[in-house]
Amino acid sequence: MLTPLKIKSIKRDTPAKVYDIQTKKNHNFIANGALVHNCIIFQEQTMKLCSVVAGFPEAETDTIRRNIMKRTAAKKDTGDEEARRAKTEFVSGAMKNGVSERVAGELYDKILFFSGYGFNASHAVAYAIDSYYCAWLLTYFEEEWLCAYLESMSGTDDKRAKAFAEVKAMGYKIVNIDINYATKSWTILDGKRFMPSFLSCKGIGDAAIDEIMENRPYKSVEEMLWYPTGQWRHSKFNKRVLEGLISIKAFDSLDCIGENKTFVNYKQMHEVLIIRNNEIKKWTKKNPNVGIDSFKSALTETVEIEDWTKREMVDNTIKFLGSFNPASLVPDYMISKFEERGVKPIDELDKSDVYWFVVTDVKEKKTKNGKPYLLLTASGLAGQTKRIFCWGWNGETAIPVYSVCIAEITVDDFGCKTFVSKIKMLES
Repeated sequence: MLTPLKIKSIKRDTPAKVYDIQTKKNHNFIANGALVHNCIIFQEQTMKLCSVVAGFPEAETDTIRRNIMKRTAAKKDTGDEEARRAKTEFVSGAMKNGVSERVAGELYDKILFFSGYGFNASHAVAYAIDSYYCAWLLTYFEEEWLCAYLESMSGTDDKRAKAFAEVKAMGYKIVNIDINYATKSWTILDGKRFMPSFLSCKGIGDAAIDEIMENRPYKSVEEMLWYPTGQWRHSKFNKRVLEGLISIKAFDSLDCIGENKTFVNYKQMHEVLIIRNNEIKKWTKKNPNVGIDSFKSALTETVEIEDWTKREMVDNTIKFLGSFNPASLVPDYMISKFEERGVKPIDELDKSDVYWFVVTDVKEKKTKNGKPYLLLTASGLAGQTKRIFCWGWNGETAIPVYSVCIAEITVDDFGCKTFVSKIKMLES
């Protein structure tokens, strides 16, 4: 309900006639911006009200503003005592200027409500300028601006997930670190792709990055690790750095992983280059190729090694990157199929429909009547999680952690729910 004040003049910063319906009197006050429309926008306006309406000395209005602003929407109890005392003084001062007690009280209550969201005009100007700069840069230098945005938001999991979701919504992809393309900051790649920096991987320092960048591009594992003379190529790019990059699968550009390639999988690469590191680094004048020969022998001996399990891949990622986005377990071809068929990730859940997700946690539960059910924690493309009540569980059927699923999910006032019979686990 609006305060019963009518503004007779609305010209900015000129005397305005304010009509008090209760006392049926006109009062000449200063109308300042949105204040003439009964809406307080800036903290400076609360100071103006205290000065002009309640007659407070201008030197004291900033102290009153600070006391009022202590009582924010998030902490309503903070500053209550100061706020109550200020109200008494405000109402008393306004009544001396001919404003009725009720109107003055209502006006002060509006000021107090404003404290939950108000800020000062100088901040508003600064935010407006920053917003304009950002909008201009995003319009004319979209990739560069988004790259800088990703860099600034990479400090925490929540901010990183938010930034990833926003960038992906604009049609971009976040790709894994790669030995031939990553740098000390986020990198823009062709095809609307962004790559995190080397520094986001634990154990990789500036010296190692400098050495990698000076010697690349690498076309093969052998070229990356040995000089033509058979000597080990790197010193700063050491075993620890190599292990981290193997664990996060940073060698796809070498095309060295897969059937009929150098390594059958990344676990074999780890076995050969890390576990047997001392053997493959050997070099003597008598036999310069002793290390390379050991490398070839190790490839033959480990050709049957099984790849890392999903749990091991998750552990590796958390160990070296500090966090894990379950969506990285979903191949690109599978995401493309979801998009073609209009199946959204669970991040975008807003109504009852079919969604895809990665199961990150499974808890076995029972209702009050003893009926078993599962409580699933699921993650989508942006890494945000949802809880899903899974009914109709027989107490035996397993839904493995980190499995990729598609399910018909119902959304109601109690949250998200589905049935075991409506979940399909996909091979990834």
